[in-house]
Amino acid sequence: MLRYLVILVLLAALVPFVPGLVERWTEAQDLSPTAEQAAQATGGSLKLKAEQNGHFIAGTRINGRTLKMMVDTGATLVALPQSDARRAGIQPEDKDFTARVNTANGIIAAAPVKIETLELGPLYLRDVDAVVIPDASLSTPLLGMSALRRFKRFDISGDTMLLVQ
Repeated sequence: MLRYLVILVLLAALVPFVPGLVERWTEAQDLSPTAEQAAQATGGSLKLKAEQNGHFIAGTRINGRTLKMMVDTGATLVALPQSDARRAGIQPEDKDFTARVNTANGIIAAAPVKIETLELGPLYLRDVDAVVIPDASLSTPLLGMSALRRFKRFDISGDTMLLVQ
């Protein structure tokens, strides 16, 4: 009986740490680039393979935090859902939502921000213009032209995108 009581006390002591451990494990899973991305990263370039739906998804790090982003050449700026921005240490206040952006869902309020560091495999950008958008209006982070135009070039050929720095 004493053994079960000791085990129960130990488990109860660990409960407060479980959410943090789960978050770190989840981030570690997101952190690693896709197998295709890892295999194709060489020096100052990165090749991305299109997903089955035709979209290019890039494993990125924003301010050191991992985030999967959809490459969107039609987006003027990098766009982050508010919850993802918060995870990356970007926390605009309500008064900061001064920009108006056109989306498929209409015109919405957004907060202009600068991303200190944005990494895509071996590629590295600093001070990237972006907007934070409420989660209700944007569910997927978008890697827009404010980042893409800073590469020496980016090409799409078939189901492969090449980014060169």
